[in-house]
Amino acid sequence: MTAGGRAIEGTCHTVISDRLTRQQFYVAATRGRTENHFYGSTAESDPHRILAPKATHPPTAVDILTAILGRDGAQTSAYTAHALDTDPFTRLHHAAAMYADALSAGAEHHAGTTAMAAIDAAAARLGTRVTEAPGGRCCAATWPCSP
Repeated sequence: MTAGGRAIEGTCHTVISDRLTRQQFYVAATRGRTENHFYGSTAESDPHRILAPKATHPPTAVDILTAILGRDGAQTSAYTAHALDTDPFTRLHHAAAMYADALSAGAEHHAGTTAMAAIDAAAARLGTRVTEAPGGRCCAATWPCSP
């Protein structure tokens, strides 16, 4: 996404997602001379998964902007790239994220569509008793767990 340093007279409307880098966001944010409007995309998902995280917990505008501003698309030197690749902290972080995603995808695949439909039906029967408990937590009156 490049604009070659050009701005337009009027208003610029941009659909953003958490996959943008902060450099791309800057380009989009500086194109309109009068106004710049942003629309956050929250419906992206993996078509191969039964239950996508964005479907159950759609990101807010703040979540999308936080992800964009946290992603740097600038080029790095070979030395910096090597240092980041061998840093145990960054390696563990990426591995943990991949493990969590693989675990949930594997559980959905192993459970199958029948079990996932039963889980969805049970959640629908519970209604808002669990999701809208005081403070966003389970309480003894709505669910058998500790607050």
